Amino acid sequence: MTILEQIRDELLFWFPVDTDAAEIAQLEAEIVRLNTVVIAAKDAAYAALSNELDGVREANATLNTANSQLQALITAAQAKIATLEARIKELEAGEEPEEPPVPTGVPTTLAFKALTSNAARASYITSTEAGYKANTGPRTPITATRGGGNIAGTFRNTRFTGGISPATGTTLIDCQVDGPIDADKKIINLDHCRIDGKGGAWGVLGNVRAQYCDIFNAEDGIKTQNDGWSIRWCYLHGPAIRGSDPHNDGIQMQWRNTNGLIENCWVQWRDTSELFAQIQNGEPINNLIWRQNWCGGSDHPLRIEAGCTNCQVLDNVVKKGHWGYYDLISSVVKSGNVDWVTGAAI
Repeated sequence: MTILEQIRDELLFWFPVDTDAAEIAQLEAEIVRLNTVVIAAKDAAYAALSNELDGVREANATLNTANSQLQALITAAQAKIATLEARIKELEAGEEPEEPPVPTGVPTTLAFKALTSNAARASYITSTEAGYKANTGPRTPITATRGGGNIAGTFRNTRFTGGISPATGTTLIDCQVDGPIDADKKIINLDHCRIDGKGGAWGVLGNVRAQYCDIFNAEDGIKTQNDGWSIRWCYLHGPAIRGSDPHNDGIQMQWRNTNGLIENCWVQWRDTSELFAQIQNGEPINNLIWRQNWCGGSDHPLRIEAGCTNCQVLDNVVKKGHWGYYDLISSVVKSGNVDWVTGAAI
């Protein structure tokens, strides 16, 4: 029995006299219409829900695709970061740079030691400083000018009109910097640059690979940091006097300093030392080589204090200071060092 038949029978049961066949037919028609409306509404609702579900599925698929692409980018970025970190570790490991060529016109300490008279030695000293003046700083004219501040990348023949803060890996070639270089804990490269410290606390601060640089007008010429730095064929002169009681050092090694080389440099400073190594906060100073440099003008030109390890001072020409030639702990290996005037071993 259908639903309509059940309704009809119910109507006939309750209204056996008053309800005629025409009214029953009318009611049945209305029930059919309402049932059709209900079915249509249900079908429409189902269709709408189905479309919405398809949209959700499509959005979810798009989201999954985007997530996969993002994950691929993250993986690639992590690999790149790992590569860069590995390169930084290689640089900080202290691979010794290639030996730079000997500049034309710059005498060496080894040749000085072969001279036999004070007059010849004095003449040699004069020509030596002239050679450093001629062979350090930019070799070619400055062609670009920019302000100081944060920099990164490689710069050539550029003048910076203020102090700079270079990122790790920054290289300056044939450049001039009018202000201090603050590369705190950064690895930088300086080749044939002129640095005017403008009376600041230092000319250069950082883990520096410097060669053929002219550095002056700062309290400390260079303050080295971390592992594997090298300073070669550089001309450090004309320190700045800051305050009433300055403590000047030509090249100062404090905090962590390992695998460092100072070679064939002219360092003429004042007060404390030309080359100075001192432990700070217990951080290591280890494996330093000071070789074939010209040093003089301070109280103790060469100074290495307690706690420093595996240090060598070799074949330097030293001008006697107010307190002597050097103040070196007993563990320092020293040989071949001679007096600036007499050429006698010291």
